[in-house]
Amino acid sequence: MGFTDQPDLKALLFVVFFAIYLVTMVGNLGLVALIYMEHRLHTPMYIFLGNLALMDSCCSCAITPKMLENFFSEDRRISLYECMAQFYFLCLAETADCFLLAAMAYDRYVTICRPLQYHILMSKKLCVQMTTAAYIGGNLHPMIHVGLLLRLALLPACSVLVTDLGVVVQLCHSVMLSDFSLVVEWAGCPPTSSGI
Repeated sequence: MGFTDQPDLKALLFVVFFAIYLVTMVGNLGLVALIYMEHRLHTPMYIFLGNLALMDSCCSCAITPKMLENFFSEDRRISLYECMAQFYFLCLAETADCFLLAAMAYDRYVTICRPLQYHILMSKKLCVQMTTAAYIGGNLHPMIHVGLLLRLALLPACSVLVTDLGVVVQLCHSVMLSDFSLVVEWAGCPPTSSGI
């Protein structure tokens, strides 16, 4: 499993993806450093943009190093815990990205629709609260998924680079139905004849 088994093409693909990874990391972390150092950029829009760049860097770090390692590795499997850690950090970065984009959309809405009230409606305190909420939401979402997936513990190793939640749910369908049945029974609801 992988892109190719040809050694020459593997080396070329490694160089291409490594270059893309370096450009992504330098660009995003450079943007974060620029926003941090330049005090004129400490406005809500740039604070959100800097956090978005930071989360994009985390997203690249969650997937790309293992992918680059797999170009020259014979055994491309990862343990269940490595798979869950990779899934957790990818999901954290992507979920936080979504919440930060929503905060940026609100910031742009206030800028366009209420320009005279902008500094009242988008204070630095609200900006920090929205950013903190994005990170908290970004942490809660993958914690729920990883917590439920680790309970299943049916797969000794993942042979794919990123755990696909849909595939795991399909593989563990009967276990999830029995867990759901236990939750329903615990809530005081009598089970139906199908066990749900």
